[in-house]
Amino acid sequence: MENFARDVVVGGGKGRPPKCRRGHTECFGFRACKSCKADYMRAHRKANGMPESQKLKDRARSYANVYFRRGKLAAEPCKCGSYDVEKHHPDYSKPLQVIWLCRDCHLALHQAEKSGSP
Repeated sequence: MENFARDVVVGGGKGRPPKCRRGHTECFGFRACKSCKADYMRAHRKANGMPESQKLKDRARSYANVYFRRGKLAAEPCKCGSYDVEKHHPDYSKPLQVIWLCRDCHLALHQAEKSGSP
C-alpha cells in the first residue's frame, strides 16, 4: 500500500491535467483521485478496522436510505418549513426513526448538541 500522505500531484502544467501519483488524470489537483483514495481507505479499514460506534452509524444510515429509496420512509418538511431536507438520527439503534431537517437546522442541532445546549 502506498503512503497516502506522500502522494503528490505530478504532471500538469501547460494544458496538461495534473495527475495523482499513480498517473490518473481525474485527481483535479488533489494528491489522490477518487479511485486512489478509495483504494487507500479500503486497505486502511481492512488493516485497522472501524470502531463499533461508527459501524452502528453506517448501518443505520444505510438501512434508512434503503427504506427511503423503496418509498417506505417518506421525507417530511423541516420544522422551519423547508422541503430541502436530510435525515437526522437521534438514536442510531433505531434506524427508521429519523427527524427530517434542512441543512441549516441540522447543523444548528449538531452545534447545540456539541455545546450541551438543548
